[in-house]
Amino acid sequence: MMMSLKSYRSIPRRTVIVHLSWLGSLLLFILAVIVPVQRFAAGLDGRIKDIRYQVDEQKRLQPIYQMLKTKTHTTAPGILPMPAGGKLSRDLVSVVPSTIGRIVKNAAMETISISPDVTSLANQSRSLLMHAVIRGDFMNFRKFLIGIGELPYLERFEEIEIQKDPDFMEFRMKIRLALN
Repeated sequence: MMMSLKSYRSIPRRTVIVHLSWLGSLLLFILAVIVPVQRFAAGLDGRIKDIRYQVDEQKRLQPIYQMLKTKTHTTAPGILPMPAGGKLSRDLVSVVPSTIGRIVKNAAMETISISPDVTSLANQSRSLLMHAVIRGDFMNFRKFLIGIGELPYLERFEEIEIQKDPDFMEFRMKIRLALN
């Protein structure tokens, strides 16, 4: 059964070299082509699994996304006014307390006092500071803020102080208005 060493010597040397070279070529082909292709295929399989997981995740999240998308397209019930910025003429400064008073009345609140800061009128500053004290409900104060936000010459609120009494709420404000 076993071949002896003499029988191996009887095989022509050239045949052994050819067989060994074919065996080496086959091994080289396996190492150079088949192994990298298998590694590449395994990498592709991993990427396919990742993409399938992402697709499944997106399928599960699709109803939530659609719900949020429809909610964002609905308009808010009270859009705040954003008038174009303007400046108040110095000749119209005397009209400002009555304008603010009208806004207070439209908000169903009570005006205690509205007066300009005299020092901001004396020096030729670019803004006018108004002191306002009003009374009313907090929800009506929101309406007042929306109404005052419609004034094109409103720069900002310097200060808002809220005092709560058992019978009413009092709002003290410093309002900065832009002047020409």
